[in-house]
Amino acid sequence: GRLIAIDRATGREVWSTSTVEPGFSYSITGAPRVVEGRVVIGNAGADLGARGYVSAYDAQTGELAWRTYT
Repeated sequence: GRLIAIDRATGREVWSTSTVEPGFSYSITGAPRVVEGRVVIGNAGADLGARGYVSAYDAQTGELAWRTYT
């Protein structure tokens, strides 16, 4: 449940953020996508009692931009 941005020139971490809601068992099985300055990633967990969702994070800062539940 962690999304990490790496600087492609240096290989160093730029930012890191948790993508999961505390207290639930989530999994991430798909690769993130970058669209118009946002990093979009989905979380799953219905088989473990968690509600799935798709979140977008600012590609520069890692700040959560939006989340929609599926």
